[in-house]
Amino acid sequence: NVIDTKGKIILAKYYSHITLCKGIIIVRDNSYVYLFNKEGKEICVGIEGYYTLEMDLEKEYVLFRSYYLPGSDNLVEKSNVFLSSGKQVFDNWYDRIDPIRITSPDHERELFFVVYKRNSMGRIVSTIMDKNGKYAFTRKWFQCIDAEYKRPKEYVDRVTVKYNGKWYNLNFNE
Repeated sequence: NVIDTKGKIILAKYYSHITLCKGIIIVRDNSYVYLFNKEGKEICVGIEGYYTLEMDLEKEYVLFRSYYLPGSDNLVEKSNVFLSSGKQVFDNWYDRIDPIRITSPDHERELFFVVYKRNSMGRIVSTIMDKNGKYAFTRKWFQCIDAEYKRPKEYVDRVTVKYNGKWYNLNFNE
């Protein structure tokens, strides 16, 4: 279980695996995973199935990818992001979420997320949202997003989007 530095029990139950990410406590018990804030309040209900948890180098967030079988042989991914404060970034679980840090002059290393979902026709579309779960530059969902990555992969200088069959550069100065 988890006990703070003053001897107070944070999680009163024992788990098979515990990981800490700043203000988030990640625990695994059998085939379930749970996320708790540093006070022991559950911030993510246990999700059964395959999953991955990714933390950035600065431990600003935890990216939670859950994979499950919805009655077929195909794995379906659903993703969400939790900030180290314990706040869940997105109200919805999306088909995929990828973090990027845009390194333009006005947004030096600012954290954003490329969010993917299926539109009404079943096609994957994407947009860029900020760490508050709001649209970053436009409320549009794009057919494709491409970025020129620096090392490490998370950092980008330029992002282009495909909308109605044409490619556009996102202007970070607006």
